[in-house]
Amino acid sequence: MLTETEFEQVLQTLTKALSQGDLQQALTKKDHVLGDGTPLMKGQYLLFLGLIRERSGDLSGGQRDWLDALAFASPGTFLRYSVEENLGRVCRKLVKPEEAQRWCRQALSTCAEGDEFSGNRVLTEFLELNEGKIPPADEELVVSVLNKSWRVLELPGSFDLTDLPGSIKTVSERFSSKLHETKEQAP
Repeated sequence: MLTETEFEQVLQTLTKALSQGDLQQALTKKDHVLGDGTPLMKGQYLLFLGLIRERSGDLSGGQRDWLDALAFASPGTFLRYSVEENLGRVCRKLVKPEEAQRWCRQALSTCAEGDEFSGNRVLTEFLELNEGKIPPADEELVVSVLNKSWRVLELPGSFDLTDLPGSIKTVSERFSSKLHETKEQAP
């Protein structure tokens, strides 16, 4: 069994491989993680591996890794949301708009029903897929994710129900702002 300490070292290797676009470095850990890791470790590994493949231009390979990761990503978790969001984004890049829409909707549902995390990335992707508009059939789901994201990101007041695209932009900007603040405060 892979220990948490060993897996943290694997994550460091994957982070380095991602920043360098070094697929071979990432693949050196594949058998160990997929053979001895917990389901969560396997899912996280495959998420990173897909990102590395995508960054190196292998969109279909990234898609395969993320589809495999779904088997290890529990419902309602940030891991599952991330995998679904990445599948939506890569389908968009592969010019598969219907599949991209389906994965984005699934990621929105995971966010709405799951743990406490913001759905800012998929909200933005979904808006772009729909050319700046929210289809009426998806408004309730989008409102649910906006509400949760607004709360998680600690935005004041409430969002504008009459301007969902503008509210999505506000959530995205707040997330970017919080990320920037966190980087500035890092030692």
